[in-house]
Amino acid sequence: MVNCRSTRKSCKTASTVGGTVGRSRNRQCGLLASYNPERGCLKSWIASVTGNLRIDRFRRRKQERVKDSMDKGWENSAVTPLAQKLFDLRPTPYESALSNEVTAIISEATDKISPVMREAVILRIVQEFEELEISRKLRIPVGTVKSRVNRGRNQLASLLNPVRAVLGAA
Repeated sequence: MVNCRSTRKSCKTASTVGGTVGRSRNRQCGLLASYNPERGCLKSWIASVTGNLRIDRFRRRKQERVKDSMDKGWENSAVTPLAQKLFDLRPTPYESALSNEVTAIISEATDKISPVMREAVILRIVQEFEELEISRKLRIPVGTVKSRVNRGRNQLASLLNPVRAVLGAA
């Protein structure tokens, strides 16, 4: 009596098919009095009733889906929720502006220290060379590199202390 093939295609599980077929039969029995043979054959009428039931079911499920959160059911799952996958790792505009300001302040202070110290500090701190590499590059002893880096850091610290006090940094 019910168009089971199309019902099976629209349902995901066997229990859903059984429930849909049962509701179709109940609805058809209730509407059988409204069947008019002059408007079409019984098979077409049954297909229309079944199709309308599927549409109603789809609309109800759509309303249920709209009420659910995207992250519902992820609490106890080992899989990462969608909201966390969409997290933007780029710095915020505030963080970018702050970083640019700090970089400008440090660059200005670096320009004020002596050129000999500046070269050693930049190679050690900014470019992260080892002291042995710096000594080879500058053709000076390792002890001299260590002392220049230390003196350059001290000069930078003395130049940046007023700025640290203004910014509230420790």
